[in-house]
Amino acid sequence: MGTLIIPGYLMKLLNIKPITEFGLMYPEAEPHLTALVKEVRQAKWSSPLELKQRYPKAKVINGENIVFKVVGNRFRLWLTISFKNQIAMVRKIGTHAQYDKWDIG
Repeated sequence: MGTLIIPGYLMKLLNIKPITEFGLMYPEAEPHLTALVKEVRQAKWSSPLELKQRYPKAKVINGENIVFKVVGNRFRLWLTISFKNQIAMVRKIGTHAQYDKWDIG
């Protein structure tokens, strides 16, 4: 599992490889994913509510599983975020159709 920890960033983002690979498969998603990754790394969200203030269309499931819409409604990025520890982990990334089959809990 890839870990990307960069000094100066607030949120640690774990398992970034699926995002990189997805961006190669779907070039139209790549700039949106790059921007979202940058913002997640710079975030210091203390709660799902704080995250939702910035991303009102993000879906929060069980308080720590967050699903972001990418490129409108075409793609989804599922992160699990420990707000207390400021760690985000990529769980899955996929198309809208793939997202419909995910068991997020």
